[in-house]
Amino acid sequence: MTSRFKRNIFFVLIFLIIVAFIFLIHFIGIEKIIEKIGVNNIYIIVFLTAFLGGASSFSSTSYFFFLITLAINGLNPFLLGLIGGTGLTLSDPLFFYFGIHGRSFVSQNKKIKNLIVYLTEWIKKKPKWVIPVFIFLYSGFTLLPSDILSFSLALLHYPFKKFIFFIFLANVNFAILISLFSFFFY
Repeated sequence: MTSRFKRNIFFVLIFLIIVAFIFLIHFIGIEKIIEKIGVNNIYIIVFLTAFLGGASSFSSTSYFFFLITLAINGLNPFLLGLIGGTGLTLSDPLFFYFGIHGRSFVSQNKKIKNLIVYLTEWIKKKPKWVIPVFIFLYSGFTLLPSDILSFSLALLHYPFKKFIFFIFLANVNFAILISLFSFFFY
């Protein structure tokens, strides 16, 4: 199979999963789904949806809609946030790994290599608290995908150990915020 065919299959599968999810919610209703699966098991599905949704910038939207739907239907917003944020965080090392291995590919282009060197030096000159605060604000309060941030920080040689804790806090924070806003403002 060609890589283009594989990419197209991936997007078609994601599209079909989203359509199936919408039909399930529309025709069966989220209450009946939760009743059938069980409240405790629905948190496992939240974790898996977050993990799989976080593994792609394109499918994370389905996770947020799922989170909103569950929060509106009365599930604990803090538990949804903690479990969902953990699932999102566990998918971020994948993009960090891609960034580490993408360095050799990116370094072949002189302009990109110079940009990476410049940004790395710029980061080193900043106080130590700037990057963690940026990570938290970027992932904790925006809908921008954290996988792009993970990839970029890996390219810039930012240590994984410094990065993962703040991305975890940000992902949990954002999932709790979405759940709470959905719960209270629906």
